[in-house]
Amino acid sequence: MAEPDPKSRTRSDYAFFLSYRTRWSDNDQYSHINNSIYYHLFDSIVNAYLIEKCGLDPASSPLIGLVVFSYCNFFSPLSFPQVLDLGLRVNKLGNSSVSYEVGVFEEGKDAPAAVGGYTHVFVGSVSRKSAPMAKETKEGLGKLLNNQLYSLCSATEPIWPCVRRREARSSENSLKMSSDLQWLLLRKNNSFIVKRVPEGPVFSKEPGNLRNLNSFKFSGLANSKTIDVKEQNGSIKIVTRKTKASPQAVGPAYATTSVRPRSGGRRALGVAAGIAKRGYRSDLRTATLARVSALAATQREPKPSPAKKIRGKKAAAFLG
Repeated sequence: MAEPDPKSRTRSDYAFFLSYRTRWSDNDQYSHINNSIYYHLFDSIVNAYLIEKCGLDPASSPLIGLVVFSYCNFFSPLSFPQVLDLGLRVNKLGNSSVSYEVGVFEEGKDAPAAVGGYTHVFVGSVSRKSAPMAKETKEGLGKLLNNQLYSLCSATEPIWPCVRRREARSSENSLKMSSDLQWLLLRKNNSFIVKRVPEGPVFSKEPGNLRNLNSFKFSGLANSKTIDVKEQNGSIKIVTRKTKASPQAVGPAYATTSVRPRSGGRRALGVAAGIAKRGYRSDLRTATLARVSALAATQREPKPSPAKKIRGKKAAAFLG
């Protein structure tokens, strides 16, 4: 199969995204981003993915990736102060080498301004000799491999009928997309956004958003792991999405823990803290505890206020 024209790429061709706000120093004397900056962008998204998704620590890993080939195709100029979206895919994956492709998009546009990338060969950090990449690294990179669907088909079978049949048999996998791509599609276009102000935060009211902020961290739409805290029939309910749930599942995809009103605030806080201790969205621990605490406070019966004591002349007149 012939390689597609890089200029025909769109955002849907990439599975992992990273935003980049251009700097004044990125511009050259011609008032556009200098060509050398694009290679800094390639390094940024590739290493971000290796660290976040592949368990590779460049500072301490026994293997490191050395660049043996790089390229970049430029289609339209970019300049400060534009915000860019970088998309990453893997075109080839071997035992010790990988070829990346990076699409550089202006925010809000579907056509790339540039497409480039490079090839990494993994070597020992001390020996500098080629070595097979770690299993976790290869599995992480395999998620970005462009032809992983085609590899399921036999060499003698027509490719597209095979692909369609595989998609029909495994609709769950065909419906999955990365959280980064979902956020890229939803962050400015969803019905839950309730307020837009230039100088302040953007709020959102979707279920599972503990802070009601329109951000990737708190998004109840883009994240595969979410925590929702709500009050229902006098009880505090903590709802989490199961990590292995099918994309089509609705009710069965969620686990609900109920805390009865008589259990008290400590019980509710203990349940909320236990979710983070099990390693489920530990970054949301503070937000979860804050919402549970606020709901528990509303369930407490207010203490009766003591009667005001009459003092001074009013007291003397009353007693007299």
